[in-house]
Amino acid sequence: MDATIETFNKIAPQYVELTFDKISQFELNEFISMVPKEAKVLDVGCGSGRDLHYLMDYKFDVVGIDLSEGIINEAKKRVPKGNFQIMDMRGMEFEDNTFDGIWCCVTLCNIKREDLQRTLKEFKRILKPRGVLYISVKEGEGERVINDEKYNNLPLHFTFYQKDEIENALKKENFNIIKNYASEGEDANWMNIFTKASS
Repeated sequence: MDATIETFNKIAPQYVELTFDKISQFELNEFISMVPKEAKVLDVGCGSGRDLHYLMDYKFDVVGIDLSEGIINEAKKRVPKGNFQIMDMRGMEFEDNTFDGIWCCVTLCNIKREDLQRTLKEFKRILKPRGVLYISVKEGEGERVINDEKYNNLPLHFTFYQKDEIENALKKENFNIIKNYASEGEDANWMNIFTKASS
C-alpha cells in the first residue's frame, strides 16, 4: 500500500488530468436516485474530485477522502469548494452512523485482499441504517502490481475479485445487495455493486 500511495503522490498531476473528465454518469445517477435529498455522502478514494464535484452539484453534503496527499492537493485545485481530507478508509475518523451514502469508485482495487473485510466493516459502521453503498471493483483473480506506461511505469497495486467473493464479503457485514452488473473496461470488466446497509 505504501508503494501505491507513493506512486499516486508522484503522478498526481497527470492522474488528475487523465481522470477528471471520465465520469461514471450512469452509476452516479443511480446512486443519487437511492439516497435522500440533501444527503450526507462520503466519496472514498475521491481522487481528482470528479465525482465529489458531480454530487455537490446535486446539493449533497459531500466529504472526499483519499490517502494520497498529492492527489488531494490536485483535487483542491479542481474543486476549490470541496471538503477534502487525507484519510485511510481502513480506519476512518468519522462517528458511527454519519453518512446516508458512500460512493467508492475503483478504490477497493488498491488495497490488499486481506484488508477488504475490515474496510467494509468500517463502511457499515459510519453508514446510517439503510444507508447506500456503491462500490466498483475489477473482475478477475489474484493480486498484482501493474506498471502502467501512462503513469511513468510506476507500481500500482490491484486486487481483482470474483462476483461471489465480493458479494459474500458484503453480506458478511449485513449489506443487502440491490444490483450488481458488469461494465467493460480497458483490461478487465468492472463490477458495479449497489447495496444498502441493514436497518
